[in-house]
Amino acid sequence: MSVPVRVSPCSSARGVAIAKQRFMPQIIAPLLFIAAIIYVAYPLVSEKLLATGLETGESGRELLLNEKDEVISSLKDIEMDYRMGKLSLQDYNQLRTDFERRAADVLKRLDENDDKR
Repeated sequence: MSVPVRVSPCSSARGVAIAKQRFMPQIIAPLLFIAAIIYVAYPLVSEKLLATGLETGESGRELLLNEKDEVISSLKDIEMDYRMGKLSLQDYNQLRTDFERRAADVLKRLDENDDKR
């Protein structure tokens, strides 16, 4: 003969609270991990979309003009950082050379784009 076990409302509520404490980290940790991955990956993915023009629908010429503006702005920032002492001469020369090369490439592509029209 079995005796019915009487469970008080407090003990069942306590059991639910303990279960939540045990399983909440197992739910929250993966969600935080996924959110962190999305946070880190979004700029990389959106930059690729912007470079191909899929996100904004801009023409090739508009993209090249935007890239030219970015390169010029970067060159100005590099110059300012060097003058303020944030960059060593070696770093300044390397960055300036890289961005000047990039600017020349963008200008060349703009000329080629204009010749095709």
